[in-house]
Amino acid sequence: MIDGTKLVVRRTFNAPIEKVFAAWVNDDEMKQWKSPEGMTTPVLEAEAVVGGKYHIQMRNDIATEGHPAGSFDVRGEYKEIDPNKKLVFSWKWDGDQRDATLVTVEFSKITDSKTEVVLTHTGFGDAKVAAEHDLGWESTFNNLRKFLAK
Repeated sequence: MIDGTKLVVRRTFNAPIEKVFAAWVNDDEMKQWKSPEGMTTPVLEAEAVVGGKYHIQMRNDIATEGHPAGSFDVRGEYKEIDPNKKLVFSWKWDGDQRDATLVTVEFSKITDSKTEVVLTHTGFGDAKVAAEHDLGWESTFNNLRKFLAK
């Protein structure tokens, strides 16, 4: 859902909250899912501690709707980490002249084997940029669902 210059993605996953949270903070796990569908993540380095930095490189060898071919690097810093509850981190594309945006990911236990994740991404300059990121996050969440199902 896009509300002006922010977006919210809400998904329920058939996995325990600990497994879902770990997928967001473990380099090896993130590398397997943290890019839109059809893309790979050849580089993923993250120091998941408050003040820690991360770098994600997403690669698309074939242009698709909404994603040109090439490598795309995003970097940021972890602002808040509350295990199994909340992650907050900045988000800035390499070469982008705009200010960094802010991503908040909240985790809620529904049952022992079901978790709701709500991602709120704020700070976009306009609704068009928010909509582009919404497509990317929705697709990335599809990859997360596949990863958690393994």
